[in-house]
Amino acid sequence: MVAKIYQTSASADLLGYLNDWAEDDPLSDHGTFSPATSPYEQWAGGGEVAGDYSVLLEGAFTYQQPAGFSGTAQTLTFGVDLSGDPSSGFSIGTEQLEIDLGGSSAAALNYAIYGLMGTGGTVNLSYLYSYFASTGTEQYGTSGNDKQYSFAGNDTFTGDAGNDTFVFDDGWGDDAITDFGDTSGDMDVLDFSAVSFITDVDDLVYTYSNYYDTTGVLTISDGTNTLTLAGYVGSDILELQSNGQLLA
Repeated sequence: MVAKIYQTSASADLLGYLNDWAEDDPLSDHGTFSPATSPYEQWAGGGEVAGDYSVLLEGAFTYQQPAGFSGTAQTLTFGVDLSGDPSSGFSIGTEQLEIDLGGSSAAALNYAIYGLMGTGGTVNLSYLYSYFASTGTEQYGTSGNDKQYSFAGNDTFTGDAGNDTFVFDDGWGDDAITDFGDTSGDMDVLDFSAVSFITDVDDLVYTYSNYYDTTGVLTISDGTNTLTLAGYVGSDILELQSNGQLLA
């Protein structure tokens, strides 16, 4: 089940927000379940001081050591001002990032949740990113300037309004942008600067895109990984280059 990621103004830079959350390392223990006995509907952690970061997993699951979670997971929410208890349930006062898991296997989240616990004193986000890579993502931005990232799976980006940036790395998968903008106030950017084999913007355009194609959808590909831009044909990339909307 694809993970649907909904940003807010607080998480407009998706990885920037998650990195800040991780640096805060808000869990002093392994978190708390609700209700108090299995099967559970929630797992919550953090928020031990007002205004601190917190996280809330919701679904229908059990948890046993060493096997971990089983059952289904519906949402994973990050924010601040966690409140509640095992008997009444938990809620996050200010939700800053919501991930709709769509009833996916809770077991698939074992390592991701373990990484969020900060066991050993350091939050490890790589497990969450690996989960995103395995499921693929749909990322939904805000009306402001957002930053969205490819996670090596098949990702679909909807930046919404604002000057958004879409960031790619080696092995980015088969991705698509649904609403890439090229007008004032909606001037989006493709950032391939972390892709090791693309040397510069000219290389991106003339080696890895279909810049010569006046009818087919604009596609950037290395032969294995692809990115398509809905509403654009291949030759439109020359205008994007002229606008300064490409980084490499």
